[in-house]
Amino acid sequence: MKRKSEILRLVEISRLYYEDGLTQAEIAKELDISRPAVSKHLAEARILGIVKIEIKSPFESNDDLQQRLCEKFGLKGGLVVQTGSSEKDIRRRVFFSQAARYVENWIDEVNTIGVSWGADTGTILDEMKPVASDTERKGDICPLIGSAPYDIKWFQTNELARVLSQKTGYSPHYFMAPAFPASVENKKLFEQTNEFQSIQNLWKRLQMVLIGIGTYPSTPDQATAARFGQKLRKKRAVGMMATYYFDREGRFIESDTDIVMRIPLDLLRKIPNVLAFGFGDEKTAATIGALRTGLITHLITDEGMANRLLEDI
Repeated sequence: MKRKSEILRLVEISRLYYEDGLTQAEIAKELDISRPAVSKHLAEARILGIVKIEIKSPFESNDDLQQRLCEKFGLKGGLVVQTGSSEKDIRRRVFFSQAARYVENWIDEVNTIGVSWGADTGTILDEMKPVASDTERKGDICPLIGSAPYDIKWFQTNELARVLSQKTGYSPHYFMAPAFPASVENKKLFEQTNEFQSIQNLWKRLQMVLIGIGTYPSTPDQATAARFGQKLRKKRAVGMMATYYFDREGRFIESDTDIVMRIPLDLLRKIPNVLAFGFGDEKTAATIGALRTGLITHLITDEGMANRLLEDI
């Protein structure tokens, strides 16, 4: 047990170092002791609990903005990443890193997860840490849409399901169908297969989905000419989620020829946790429209986007 005088000495040295900002060499000179002695005293102060160091990331959620978004758009929760005024490339890296951590924290809360396509979703999955090899988890992963006819990694939904399976330890279930069949008749044929029935049963018990917010016009195009003709332009579409297009007021724009192999909108509405990602100035209108659809329960975004959403009337 240290004497009171020794404790007071540790407090004095700790204050000089942590509060006054003196270097260990300056403290040694002022107190006429050696620099190694100063280092030893500082270590003792931490061991005894005299000094407690708290590491606070500048990139944690902005809780005030998050609460205001929840109140305005009826959200259950989400994350507002504190990206500050950094360069866009730095803001992007910080956003996707923090979004990945947020998703990771959800994994033990749900055991059936659906995943949509898109670069944002794919980047977040890439950023997620793989589950430890000795971790035992039971759950299911499935795509929300068939695979796209593009040679782009993050529009191959079975690949997304595979990656998410690796990161969570859950079992992947693949949707062996094209996102855009050649005709309504072809779509009906796919819907009669056992594989489709199996995926549909998974859709009915999903507890969480990961979904990106896309802009209109979208890149790559979502077979919009075949599905809508000029309807999206006339109806002033601003964005889409899982190939469902909507306007700025959150009204979905129905296709005259619905050929898409995807989760039905009525099932998507029943999922208790819909995590959507909105990042980037160019996605402001799309994110506003997406929130107004009422589908999203949790929004992961950054401070810049959050402020723009709150300023919108």
